[in-house]
Amino acid sequence: MRLSGAGKGSFLKAGFHPTSIIGCFANTLIAGRLMRMSHQQLMMAQGLALSFASGTMQPTQEGAWAKRPHAGWSGVAGITAASMARQGYSGPTEAYEGRYGLFPCFLGAHTGDADLPFVTRDLGKQWEISRSSIKLYPACYHLHAFMNAAIELQIQEHIAVEDIESVCGLVAETTVPLVCEPMPERSKPHNSYAAQFSLPYAIACCLVRGRFGLEEIDESAYSDPQILALAKKVSYKIDPNAGFPKYRTGEIIVTLKNGRQISRRNHILPEEPASEARIFTKFMSNTRLALAPAQAIAIRDMIMAADDIPDARHLARALAGLSG
Repeated sequence: MRLSGAGKGSFLKAGFHPTSIIGCFANTLIAGRLMRMSHQQLMMAQGLALSFASGTMQPTQEGAWAKRPHAGWSGVAGITAASMARQGYSGPTEAYEGRYGLFPCFLGAHTGDADLPFVTRDLGKQWEISRSSIKLYPACYHLHAFMNAAIELQIQEHIAVEDIESVCGLVAETTVPLVCEPMPERSKPHNSYAAQFSLPYAIACCLVRGRFGLEEIDESAYSDPQILALAKKVSYKIDPNAGFPKYRTGEIIVTLKNGRQISRRNHILPEEPASEARIFTKFMSNTRLALAPAQAIAIRDMIMAADDIPDARHLARALAGLSG
C-alpha cells in the first residue's frame, strides 16, 4: 500500500495495474519473511521482483480476461523472486529508485509526481491497512461511488426508468480510459468483464435494479433491453473536485423528462469501512450460487472466529469439507 501510495495514482495514468505491479514486490517481501531470509537476501529478492513485475490496463479497453490473473500472477512472481534470492541469485540493489527502477520506469512521464518519502514516512506508526476497504460490488473500484449514488437515489426518489431523459456522471480524469471510453462500446458491454468496467452500464443497472451483484454481470443482465436503453442515455463530464487518488468520488445528475434534475454524490476511501451487515449480505449473496444457506453460514461463522483457530490447516480442511 505504501509503494502504491507513493505513486499518487500515477501507475494507472501510465497504464499499469498497481495490483499486479506493486503486488509483485509486496508478495516478494511476504514470501521472503516467511522463508526467514536475511536482509541481503530480501534486497536481492526485490531486485528480482523488478524484472518479474508486469500487468497493464489494456484488458479493460477491450473487455478481455487478461486482467483477472494479475493478482495471482503477482503471487507467483513474488514467491519465485524470493526463492531465487534465497538460493543466491542476485538482483539489482536499487529496485525502486534506480535509473530503470520501479518508479522511473512504471510511472514514465509521471515520475515527478511520485512521493518516495511516503514509503517510509511514519513506518511502524501509521498503518496504511487501516485505510483499506472491502469492495461491495463485483466491478471496477472507480465505479463504486457512482453505484452507491445511483442506488441511494433510486431508494430515496423512486425514479421510474421511463421518466429519465438523461444521466450525467461527474468523473475523475483518471477514470475516463478505464470505464468511460470508448463510450459506444461501454454503453453496450459484450461480455461480463466489459460490464465490470462500464460507467454507463453500472449506473443504468443500479437505477433499474437497485443493486449490482454477480447476477448483474451475467449475460441476462448485460443484454437486458431496459438496462441498455438507459445506458445509452448516460454521459460523463470531468469532475474538478474528484479528489483522486485520496478519494474515489462519484456524482450522478439525473434529468427527468419533465425537466426536473436530481443529483447524488458519494465518495469512498479512506473513510469507508463497510459495515459488517453489508459484508455479510455480499457473502451470502455470492455463496448462495454454490452452497446451501446452512453451509454458507457455517463458513461465515468460522471465518469470523478465525482468531480462535489454532492452525490454518484446520480452516482449510473445514472449508474443503463444506464445499465438498
